[in-house]
Amino acid sequence: MRRDRRPEPPEKGAPKWMVTFSDLVTLILVIFYSTILYVSN
Repeated sequence: MRRDRRPEPPEKGAPKWMVTFSDLVTLILVIFYSTILYVSN
């Protein structure tokens, strides 16, 4: 058995939840903006 395991290096970049959240917010803003444009015409 081997006990001297090295810890895994931290992930580079943004956390996965932050990427998913930003995608969700972007989609909501696009839908909102598209709706406003559609209603105003």
